[in-house]
Amino acid sequence: MQTMPAFWRVLSVWYWLVRSMRFHAVLMVSEYDVRMAEIALRRTYFPAIFVARVVNAIIGIIEFALAVRIVLELFGASSSSQFVAWIYSVTAAMIGPFTGAFPGFAMGPASIIDVVAILAMIGYAVIGWVVVRLLMFIFTSMNMI
Repeated sequence: MQTMPAFWRVLSVWYWLVRSMRFHAVLMVSEYDVRMAEIALRRTYFPAIFVARVVNAIIGIIEFALAVRIVLELFGASSSSQFVAWIYSVTAAMIGPFTGAFPGFAMGPASIIDVVAILAMIGYAVIGWVVVRLLMFIFTSMNMI
């Protein structure tokens, strides 16, 4: 392990002391405080966590778009609006594999509950969970080698 240059060690100790609210211990900096600051400030990179966050972000964006579609259909939004037409066209590809599974429930003359979009949200959440678990398994097994 490389040691920090003296200037950065002192800076990291001061940062650790201020952050941990040890204002009374600022007068004397011991070697123990230096080691604790180095441990507290050590940054490690875990690729599995990064990949899990990326997958969760993608699934979150898909879920958000589908939720917007459900709300727009529930309130009976007109597809002649550009935003509504854009949301419907973007999410049509996402609910494609689930189309025809269940009929929609009509709540009024223009509003419906899109059961297919709800099924797609559940399906994408499960797929995202499985992908994250599989990637975590792969990355943790690679660390054991």
